[in-house]
Amino acid sequence: TGTLPEDAALSVVELVPGEPRAEHLLFSTMCTGGIPRAYVTDPYGAVRWYQGTGVSGGLTGIDDSADGVVILAGRRWVRELRWDGGIGEDAERDLASDVFVHHAVDVEGDRIAVLDTRAREYPDGQTYLDDGVAEVRDGEITNVFRLGDHLDPQGRTAYPPAYWWGTFPDAIDAFHVNAVDLLPEGGFLLSIKHY
Repeated sequence: TGTLPEDAALSVVELVPGEPRAEHLLFSTMCTGGIPRAYVTDPYGAVRWYQGTGVSGGLTGIDDSADGVVILAGRRWVRELRWDGGIGEDAERDLASDVFVHHAVDVEGDRIAVLDTRAREYPDGQTYLDDGVAEVRDGEITNVFRLGDHLDPQGRTAYPPAYWWGTFPDAIDAFHVNAVDLLPEGGFLLSIKHY
C-alpha cells in the first residue's frame, strides 16, 4: 500500500498471545469526522490494502470478490472496491424507496446477493416486515425473492432487540432473516433468526 496517511493508520492490540489463526483480516472502519474505509491486514495487523468506501453510513455487510471486496452501506449502497483502487459493481437504492438493504451480502462468482426488507400490511390488519433477497444486476438492486410470499407472518410476534424500530416503528419483525448464502447451482440458503 505504500506509506499510510496518518488518518488511515491503525493500532493493533494483541489480546490473546500466540500465533494467529487467520491469514488475513478484512474489516471496515468509520471514525467521527474520518473517511470510511475498508482494510485488509496480515494476521499481525499490518495493512496490505485499504480504500475509502465513498459512501456514508456504517458498513453492515462485507464479502470478498474475485477482484476486491463488496460492501453494503447505509442500508442502500452495494459497492465493489477493487484491489487496484477502482470501483467495480456499484448500485444504490433510491432514498425514496420503501425497501432497504441490510446486514448481509454474499458473492458467488459474478453474482452478488443482499438481504432487503420492507413493511407490508396483511389481512389481519397488522404490518409485518417482509424480508427478501435482492441481486445486484447491471448497477441495479433487484429483488428476486420475498419471504412473505412463502411464509405467513400473521399472528407471530416480534422479538427483541428491535433492529428495525427506528425505520419501521409499527412493523412486526416476525422472522428476521440474518444471512444469505448463494449456492453454486443458482439458488440460495437463508438463515432466519426467529424461525
